[in-house]
Amino acid sequence: MCGNVICGRTNPDLPFFTKSGSFWTNSTTELLASTTEADCQARLRNRCNGEGYESVALVPLRTDRATIGLLQFNDRRPGRFTPELIHFFEGLGASIGIALHRKQMTAQLKDALRERIDFQPYLERLANNIHLGFSKTPVTVAVDAGGVFLDVQTAIPCGLIVAELMTNAFKHAFPPDREGNRIRVEMRRENAAFALTVMDNGVGLPPAFDVQRAKTLGVSLVRSWATHQLKGNISLDRRHGTLFTKNFTGKKGKSA
Repeated sequence: MCGNVICGRTNPDLPFFTKSGSFWTNSTTELLASTTEADCQARLRNRCNGEGYESVALVPLRTDRATIGLLQFNDRRPGRFTPELIHFFEGLGASIGIALHRKQMTAQLKDALRERIDFQPYLERLANNIHLGFSKTPVTVAVDAGGVFLDVQTAIPCGLIVAELMTNAFKHAFPPDREGNRIRVEMRRENAAFALTVMDNGVGLPPAFDVQRAKTLGVSLVRSWATHQLKGNISLDRRHGTLFTKNFTGKKGKSA
């Protein structure tokens, strides 16, 4: 059953699956008794029941693109779960999945940025990977960071900012069936000063949106990376879609 939940082989029409792809039961004994032998072998392993667990819940840990693991809750007492509790577990699983994904992304960034690095091909790979995760949204993505080299302490928060802003654009900037969608990422350098820009031609942010005061997780993270790690400022231009610009001073980078 764990494999079925991880791979998304669930059926919400059955009472022990949810629409979000979780499995749960308050009595493994009753569930096994009502399951054919063939189904028992193919879909419902009886290990939990054999170990004395009656209440069992399997909740997927998800990122934006994939299921990366499970939360499993076992109790030897029957009747321990309610739909409301399972819904809470699913919210917890989503939060943990996002946190694990961010940790994994940070580790990958560190591995990729052991040396000074040419930011153009790095940004191209990062943008392409994010684009693949939203392949159903028709968007043209362009990257321009030619001649910019960054040290690891600068490149990691820059990459995280780009990933967060691109993901938000894919999620919110482009309504269904809209054509001509574009995202552009630029990095410019003049002496020791850098300007990182992420722009889209989408529907734009609400007039009342304030990048310095917004409390959503994504914007709060971008603001934290920009101000605390890069020691710079972030600005927003909403005249032609959405344009975020981050200005900061590099430490060890160089120009080609």
